[in-house]
Amino acid sequence: MNQKTKAYIALGVVSFVWGTTYLAMRTGVQHMPGLMLAAIRNTISGIIVITWFLIKGYRIPDYKTLLRLGIIGVLLLGFGNGLMCWGEQTVPSGLASVLAAVNPMCMALFSLMLIRGTRLSPLVITGLILGLAGIFIIFFPLLMAPLQTGLAFGAMLIVIGVLGWSSGSVYAAKQKISLNIFYACGWEFLLGGIALGIASSLTGHTIPLAAIDKESWLSIAYLIALGSLVGYSAYQYALNHLPTAQVAIYGYINPIVALFLGWMVLHERLNGRIFIGALVTLAGIYLVQRSYNKVKRSLMQRIPEKKKSHLPRRVVLHK
Repeated sequence: MNQKTKAYIALGVVSFVWGTTYLAMRTGVQHMPGLMLAAIRNTISGIIVITWFLIKGYRIPDYKTLLRLGIIGVLLLGFGNGLMCWGEQTVPSGLASVLAAVNPMCMALFSLMLIRGTRLSPLVITGLILGLAGIFIIFFPLLMAPLQTGLAFGAMLIVIGVLGWSSGSVYAAKQKISLNIFYACGWEFLLGGIALGIASSLTGHTIPLAAIDKESWLSIAYLIALGSLVGYSAYQYALNHLPTAQVAIYGYINPIVALFLGWMVLHERLNGRIFIGALVTLAGIYLVQRSYNKVKRSLMQRIPEKKKSHLPRRVVLHK
């Protein structure tokens, strides 16, 4: 089996596995606070990865590097993953995945705004309008229902998490951290997990470890093994052997997987309006990303080789 075939298999793993993590989070937070679940998941993931690299002879990074990794971990995992888990206490997993799918669009938009000499093109504006319209189609009837105030709050948490994740991803892309990317991610997991643990304690979103039931522990184990370790490794392998734009297709498959599994396993509501809204949102995301890719390719062709490192690099997405 050649590398390209393995890369396509890895992409398939990412597209499916990361789509299932929304179901795992939704299942886990039915029996414990979302912030605490995210704290345990990321802290354990970090300990596993860091221990592996320390055994292999890697040294603990210096203070400045740890500070940068800590900022990335707090933004990506504290805000992004933590608020996603909290939001899924009231938001169905399929709908949460559609909101999270806006993340690549936000990153592309932030990157376009940070690249000098670029403007919001008609393609980007159209994509933004479509993306917002799709979310409106999905959530407006639900948010207006008298008994859905919890859903509105959960959706707000997820949106804030997406903004934190996007800004953290753009920040990460601009940092020059000379560490093995998997090792760096281990520190992001650990530092982000510690921040989540502190946040969950300060906000009272905790329960005794002995009170965590078997279903929640199974969800945490799945998120660590499949979501953080296997999924992330497959994502990196796909990125190293396939064009970035091709790998980005996982972002369109994840919500479809999450919507289907949420409907099939948890009997979440799935009707024509939600399906159409999801398609409209994904179409908007596609247009914004397409415009961003065009701008980046154009700039890469025009600037000297030695200055290309100042452009935003590919971004690691944690699920």
